[in-house]
Amino acid sequence: MAFLDNSGDILLDAVLTDTGRKRLSQGNGSFNIQYYSFGDDEINYDLYRNANSSLGAHPSGSNFYDLQILQTPILEAFSNNASSMKSKLLTITRNDHWFLPVILPFVGAGFARESGADAYVVAVDLDTVNQIGSSTADDGTSIGLPTGVLNGYNPAVGTTAIRTDQGINNAAVGPELPIDQSLKETAYLVQMDNRLGKIYPRQGKRQAQESFIDDDNIATYYLTQGTDGSYVMNIDADQTNTNSSLAGARGTKLIFQVGATTATRSDNYYFTTLGTLVASPAIGNMSSYYYIDSMVSITGVNTGYRVDLPIRYVKKS
Repeated sequence: MAFLDNSGDILLDAVLTDTGRKRLSQGNGSFNIQYYSFGDDEINYDLYRNANSSLGAHPSGSNFYDLQILQTPILEAFSNNASSMKSKLLTITRNDHWFLPVILPFVGAGFARESGADAYVVAVDLDTVNQIGSSTADDGTSIGLPTGVLNGYNPAVGTTAIRTDQGINNAAVGPELPIDQSLKETAYLVQMDNRLGKIYPRQGKRQAQESFIDDDNIATYYLTQGTDGSYVMNIDADQTNTNSSLAGARGTKLIFQVGATTATRSDNYYFTTLGTLVASPAIGNMSSYYYIDSMVSITGVNTGYRVDLPIRYVKKS
């Protein structure tokens, strides 16, 4: 990976993703470009120098206000889709919106992160669940898991889950109002490391079906309000603003549980090759364990807004 000099002519640098190259190589007509995205991850818009800039307006006049932005070096295109654009540019046909929607993690009963790790902790097997919890059972139904710890061994009885809220995070658009339908998310893309975890409904037994698993073992789940009502739901309007992380108008909420894979439950390979062995901080009653830090990425299909949430997989040593 490298930077491209952008000080002269405007450059266009494009490559196919790993999936695109695979389909092109198959030569059976499956390669057909239908969608593309633009992103601006490299751009710092604070470099715009008008009268409101901390440096003052550019001394050469208004034609040069955006000169530093236009000359910012840009990343060379690369084919790994898991590492490509995070911030995709959005086209909105209406020009009367005062605020754009965001996706925020919900912090409340049953949905908070584990405080020591500042992440959603997944206990991957029965020994770990029982060691962390304050009561034990031989089927993984430990009821004593602390806040922020997901029962990855038996998601059907887990009390903690992950929830994100989509909508306007500004009190100027009151929480008693629903979000404009053109800004509402009714479908989400959820991406995570398929070697470590799977998506389940909250306290549900049936794993969600992956839409696609790429060559880096990143699984993508496509969850919609119409077909996956146990995952995607409306957020009720609320004048007291107690049922959402959003300060303003509400769209939808995404709720899911993470279950551990067979590989993480039955074997220590990933934990000894990718993970770390620690004795602190203790998680519940467990003070010696392996952990692997990972991420789950959530993207709204309508707006393209994305949020990355930390996941820590833990296993009793």
